[in-house]
Amino acid sequence: MQQNRLDNTGRSIIETTKSHASFKTATTQSAMVKDNQIEGIVHVVYEAWQDNHTSGIRTEVYQVKYSLLEHKFTDIQDLGMENQEADISYQK
Repeated sequence: MQQNRLDNTGRSIIETTKSHASFKTATTQSAMVKDNQIEGIVHVVYEAWQDNHTSGIRTEVYQVKYSLLEHKFTDIQDLGMENQEADISYQK
């Protein structure tokens, strides 16, 4: 995929492929407080599909740091995909 999110014709890749995603849940695992910062692992579950075809439910895993002083994330690292459940019903 190109960095500018455009396909070879200059159109949006998301619009061309009719891609969609929907947030499901986010859970925290192994969080700890250290130096006014929370460090932990976050599992984010989302459903992704193209046009009317469900492509699956995915869980992305992130290592995060959240500043208790600044009230914001100071570091987010994508550790990869945990699992994928495919829905082959092709109905959305």
